[in-house]
Amino acid sequence: ATATLEVTNVAPTADAGGPYSVTEGESVTLDASASFDPGNDISTYQWDFDYDGSTFDVDATGVTPVFDAAALDGPLSRTVAVRVTDTSNESDIATATLEVTNVAPTADPGGPYNVTEGESVTLDASASSDPGNDISTYQWDFDYDGMTFDVDATGMTPVFDAAALSGPLTFTVALRVTDTAAASDTATTILNVF
Repeated sequence: ATATLEVTNVAPTADAGGPYSVTEGESVTLDASASFDPGNDISTYQWDFDYDGSTFDVDATGVTPVFDAAALDGPLSRTVAVRVTDTSNESDIATATLEVTNVAPTADPGGPYNVTEGESVTLDASASSDPGNDISTYQWDFDYDGMTFDVDATGMTPVFDAAALSGPLTFTVALRVTDTAAASDTATTILNVF
């Protein structure tokens, strides 16, 4: 005698891993390896890096894709989602939180600078950097004492005027750069008046 035995498919269970954290300018590996299917037949792993809860946009595929925060400005929070699908085309979606943290900028005042008394010289902070590309202010102290920061000029390329100075003199010039998250960095250089 015979009997028919039907094995029905069970949809997979997605697991997006996380929560994840990455500093702006860096990358982090996501991990859906804890996803499960009773039939061991998961065929695709698809990721949406900014899931809105309704539309699923495929930004990456695979079990462990890399999320690149190189173009992002922290701090910010995102919802990442993974959709796993089995060979019977049944699927499941799971989400995880991804935090992009801010990194303070790095000040670079250029120099050392030399200027003849009675003349002027343009300072240059263009080599300053921030992973999130969000430097909001450049502030300069033309006679920095190492403690109190007096703002004598602002902007990336201010002019130091030695019209009223009699050389030889040496100044410690400080640059403070601040990003949109209020993180800052200060660096110094030397300015000689001859």
